[in-house]
Amino acid sequence: MDLRIALAIARKELREVFNSPTPYVFFVVVTLLSGWFYVTSLFVTGQAALDDLFSPLPLLFVFFLPAITMRLFAEEIKMGTFEVLATLPVRETDIIVGKYLAALALLASALALTAVHPALLLVLGRPQAGPVLTGYLGSFLLGAAFGAAGLFSSTLTRNQVVSFIVGFLICFGLFLIGKTSQYVPGLTGSLLAFSGVDAHYEMFLKGVVDTRDIVYFLSVIGMFLAAAYAVVSGRRWR
Repeated sequence: MDLRIALAIARKELREVFNSPTPYVFFVVVTLLSGWFYVTSLFVTGQAALDDLFSPLPLLFVFFLPAITMRLFAEEIKMGTFEVLATLPVRETDIIVGKYLAALALLASALALTAVHPALLLVLGRPQAGPVLTGYLGSFLLGAAFGAAGLFSSTLTRNQVVSFIVGFLICFGLFLIGKTSQYVPGLTGSLLAFSGVDAHYEMFLKGVVDTRDIVYFLSVIGMFLAAAYAVVSGRRWR
């Protein structure tokens, strides 16, 4: 992989995506809704809980990560520019990593905007930095996993709506499967809990960084990026 080419593709994607309203809606909704739950708890109970800041993010990411990734390949395929891109001396990994880096940049920007909420704690008290940092780390890994799933779904079709629906269903499945584990006893329930994002994400919110949780998210990311690579390679040499 050539990092310079991947970064050039990422910059191109960011220029194009900011010409649409999707990233701005993503930024506003994530900032306002996470702030709403956070500030509401502050005024109702007189205490600011970090869980109220980070807890809404998984469901928001289920909707918005497929929305900001649905065009990455689907639009290229529909417009016929993917064929042009495929003839250039770039590798499939350069294309995939470049587009994925653009999605991660949008994710990081959205999370950075929410930093104003925990900053409020600095005015009101002396918060522990650990849970704040681990919460943002967990949120970024969760969003990165959903972003990889959305990128994969975008390689499957030329229709952005279909890409969004497939990406949404994958992300919602990862979101939902862990919640069903409490209704399933025994080993099956434990496997469901491990397969879903809930148990791994919640550990970060508790201020715990476990290598097993990091490996889980990295494995999900790697799996979907590998699947995207397989699809892109098939399209390129078809």
